Order: sequence, then structure tokens, then C-alpha cells
Amino acid sequence: MGSHNGDRRQLDGVGGATSTTSKAAIISPPSRPDADVDYTFAQVGVGENKVDMSGSCGNICSGVGPFALEERLVRPTGRNNAVVRVHDTNTGAIIEQILAVDQYGRYKADGDHRISGYSGTGSPLKMSWLKPAGTIGPRKFCPTGNATDIIKVKIADTPEVISARVSLIDAANPFVFVDATSLPEHILELGHADPKVLGMMEAIRCQAAVLMGIATSPEEAHKLRPIPKIALLYRPGPHQQQADIRIVPYSLGKPHPSCQLTGTIALSAALSHPGTVASKLAQEARGLPPLDGIELGGVHKTIAHPSGFNEAEVYNMLGQDNSVELEKVSILTTAQRLFKGEAYIPRLKL
Repeated sequence: MGSHNGDRRQLDGVGGATSTTSKAAIISPPSRPDADVDYTFAQVGVGENKVDMSGSCGNICSGVGPFALEERLVRPTGRNNAVVRVHDTNTGAIIEQILAVDQYGRYKADGDHRISGYSGTGSPLKMSWLKPAGTIGPRKFCPTGNATDIIKVKIADTPEVISARVSLIDAANPFVFVDATSLPEHILELGHADPKVLGMMEAIRCQAAVLMGIATSPEEAHKLRPIPKIALLYRPGPHQQQADIRIVPYSLGKPHPSCQLTGTIALSAALSHPGTVASKLAQEARGLPPLDGIELGGVHKTIAHPSGFNEAEVYNMLGQDNSVELEKVSILTTAQRLFKGEAYIPRLKL
């Protein structure tokens, strides 16, 4: 990727000098009978000699099904579509992918489906995270047992201490969703990329990691940059009335240009649960009372983010013991192969 020797520009490699383009997927035969392939995600540090596999990436995962078909790791069984069940080894999740194929069973990348944050189009690729709740620690949708928690942090270089209202959600990836209305306006007015705001968000994230059982201390959490992920939540803006919620996500300490697919999964699920920051803001934006229970069945959710909108279908199902389980969350995306070749690794001093 080009991150060795501390090069933040990644000139001596194929990385794109951002956290969203410095990633790798390792594909291998399945280690589980209910999967077609194994997928291991690697987040390569930008400007540091570090590879982290503690979290996962939905956008990178979208290319696993097409790759498996094109490399003949999976044989299509349908005439127009193929189903590939991907085992995410980072989180233990099964992601079912439904892809378009041509008459010869080859992946058909061309199509008219459009996603936010990408100027092109492609064939619709349906991804469903099956039973996505619980990827780390206590393996629970709400790791602390609370739909909402309060985290107090000190603002750097000031005596000010703030109380952030958060929902700690673990679905597809562990996320910290912060109610922006609980934060001081004079801090947020500095801008989402301002160093003081970045420091505040990192302090909240590190404390949340301890509460979620990911780290034993904020200092340890600071070294685990990929998880938990963190995002600010707002009510939709005046030109976003079709959305349920507005998100400003962060990736490795910087604002994300759009929204992670795993963030879409976790946030959509949180929107369907009473008491979460997400459902509270969404209901208030529509002038409705708080949810009085988990929304059952297939519920459509729309999320506004810096590059547009993401949509998802959330399926909460009632079990035999009357308990409610997050059965799956589905989204539509696109994927296409850009190149195939060899990357040469320089001889390094070990």
C-alpha cells in the first residue's frame, strides 16, 4: 500500500493516501459450512507501519461476491442471479450477496443502479447482513445494556467538561452514535474537521470503547483506531426531508466523505429501536412521539450523509419466546473490477 517508512502520501504503493482507500480484502475457501468464501478485511494505516484487522468494511465486502464469481471460487446456480454467502472472519457475520450474471454465469457489472458518493452506475448488488448484532465483547446489540448512555469528556486546552448523549450499537461493526444536539454549539461551529472537534470525538470514542468491552482503558482504545467507529447524528436538514436521520461519520480520526456501509447497517437498525439517539432524533424530526417498541418486519430507512443518501431494509423478527431479534439488514450497492495485476513488495529490513 505504500505506508512503510511513514509515508502519508503512499507514493511507493497502491494506497490512495486516505483511510477509505488504504484497505485490503483477503479471500479464501470457506471455514464454515454455511458460507461460500471467507473474507478477511485489513485496514492499512496511512503513514504508519500498521495493519489492523479488528473491524470490518462493508464497501470492500461488496467486491467479494463479484471476485469469487470471476475467479471461479463460486459457481452460479441461477440463470440471471447468483447468490454468494460471505463469511466475514473479522466479525463472524454472514453476508448474503445477490449478484447479476450473464448467460454464461459471469458477473454482470454493467447496469443503471446509482449509489451516492460514486458518479457511475452498475448492476444492483444486494447485500444482506444476517443476524448482524454482536460482533465484539458481550455480543449484544447494545453492549452496555442501555439504548442511550452519557459520556463525559474534557475539551482539550479548556476547563470545559461536556456530557455527550450516545448510543453504543454493535451491528455489522461496533459504532458510537453521538447526539449532536447534546454537544456545545460553539464547539461544533468550528467545523467537523477542526482539531478541537476531532479531539472531542476521539475522547468520546475512547471512553465508549471501554464501556463496550473493546478496550480496558482510553489509552488502549486510542491505539485501536478502526473500532469502535464514531459518528455525529443530526435531524435531517431542510433539503433532506426524505431521510430519517443525518449522519456525519468519522474514519480513523477524520470526517468520512460519505457513510460506511456497516454504518448504514448499524444506524438503520438503531433507528428501529426505541430509546436510541437515532430513533429519538428521527421521531422528533417528524413531530412524532418516541417509539414504544422495536419496529417489526421489513422497515425502510433512509440516511442522509455528506455525499447523498443511503437506504436500507431492517428486519426485526419476533421469536418463539416473544423476544425480538435483528434478523437481517439489507442494502443495494454496486461493484466492478478495476484492474488485475501484481504488486511488488520491496525487500524490507526485518
